[in-house]
Formats: sequence, structure tokens, C-alpha cells
Amino acid sequence: MPQGLQVFNAVGLNTVEITDRLTRVIGQVYSGSSPGSIQVPAFGVYGTGWAFVQQRNVSADVFGKRTVRVAIKGTVLSWDFPGLQEWAILPGTIVYGVY
Repeated sequence: MPQGLQVFNAVGLNTVEITDRLTRVIGQVYSGSSPGSIQVPAFGVYGTGWAFVQQRNVSADVFGKRTVRVAIKGTVLSWDFPGLQEWAILPGTIVYGVY
């Protein structure tokens, strides 16, 4: 018989177990309009780092605009804006955490 935490949905399927890796949001940072980076010590302590960018008022047509590109290396979260220098920059909020 299994032991520990188990979560089941309405039809009886197991959806979460104690050994599953769940996400945890650690924080957020506004990119502004220039490249940057921050140290996130939790990336090395609590699990594997992840990040995504929230951008407001962006239409489906982003051609000719530079959006935020995020990278994680070790405990450093960095961002830049790839594209041509004359393109407009679309800053965003970077949400990051571990899983």
C-alpha cells in the first residue's frame, strides 16, 4: 500500500505525489530597456531555475521590435534584447523560480 501525500482528481486519477517536483515562484524583476542580470542563489539551492517574460500591450505583430530574451546560467539570471539597434525595445517583467 502506498504511503505519503497523494492528490487525486474528481475521477480518481493520481495528479500529485510527494516525489513530484513542483514549481516555486521566487520573484520578479522589471527588465527596463537595457540588458542586465541578477544573482538568484535559490537556483543552486532549491532546484532547477526557470523564468518567463510577461509583456503588456504587445500585439501579435512584434516584427521590428526587440523583446526580452532571458538566460539562466548557474545562479545568474540575465536578459538582453536581440535584434537590430533601430528596432524599438519592448521591456517586460521577468518572473523566475525553481522546480
